[in-house]
Amino acid sequence: MISTETGEDIIGEAKSLGAAGALKKPFTPDKVNEVLTPLL
Repeated sequence: MISTETGEDIIGEAKSLGAAGALKKPFTPDKVNEVLTPLL
């Protein structure tokens, strides 16, 4: 999930609905790597 929403409640809801990870905008290439690497 990529979102401008930063609230933990929104992120928690997205994960409960099946999101495997969350990136909050704006994000850096390092943050993308941090979130996606465990999913690979």
